[in-house]
Amino acid sequence: MNYRSFGKTDLKAEQSTRDQREFEERKRRANRFQFLTNENRTLAQAAIQFVLQLKEISVILPRAVNCDELNENVGSLSAGPLTEDELKKIYSLAN
Repeated sequence: MNYRSFGKTDLKAEQSTRDQREFEERKRRANRFQFLTNENRTLAQAAIQFVLQLKEISVILPRAVNCDELNENVGSLSAGPLTEDELKKIYSLAN
């Protein structure tokens, strides 16, 4: 994003820089979980499966802003549950 700079009072550019840093950090953290993906499961589907496997959770309402995301979310139901080894690795990365 390109914003005109107004020096020290340029709050929009400052927010853009913070947003970009936050985006890069979130992307870096998400990349640690790429081991959950395979030809039958995307990272989003793995995330849905993870939440559904929590015994305290019985229903989830994942966000979908278009048909592709909706289809991906529904596809998580046929992607299969996460394995014990995958769950162990998730928890080890979270700590």
